Amino acid sequence: MSKKNRNMVDKVSESKAINLILPIRKPVDRFQEAFKFKNAKAIMKMAKPKKVDYEPFEVICERNKLTEKELAKRYRFSSVFALMALIAFFGWLGYGIIALAFKGDVIAFINCLATTFACAGIYFWNAVEAYCFRTRQTYSKLSFLSSIEHIIPNPFHEFAKVSVVEKDGIVAKKLNAFLLSRED
Repeated sequence: MSKKNRNMVDKVSESKAINLILPIRKPVDRFQEAFKFKNAKAIMKMAKPKKVDYEPFEVICERNKLTEKELAKRYRFSSVFALMALIAFFGWLGYGIIALAFKGDVIAFINCLATTFACAGIYFWNAVEAYCFRTRQTYSKLSFLSSIEHIIPNPFHEFAKVSVVEKDGIVAKKLNAFLLSRED
């Protein structure tokens, strides 16, 4: 052993540090140890996701006395507000970036960022609401992100209409249906 290495060994052996070898504990052991405490089982029950019974959209409409015209009107309003919030989102974001990049104004950028977050919240609220009115369901609200038709709602969307046609004393119902996509 060289003289340099021997000095290092002496320094290490003279130090007061103690190395301990501890057994590795499994996650199961940690859960069992946690259950020893008084309220741990109640806390674990609260942490589990709960199953929710969703009411059908028709039941919600009957309870609130909503007609097809009212639903179409609410869809138009929420889609218009979603589009306005989306435009405002990109406008304020652009203004904030320009203020920071060209003027160096950090305060204006922070104000624009706060307004951008508010616009994003308003957009998501109205886009989800428009999606629920268009698809007539409330159980999978975030699935509006699956299609560009739902991400950017169309305020001029035409809903299915039923009209009664009477011809030669025979009453027939005519259905004008507009599908969500070509695969339907």
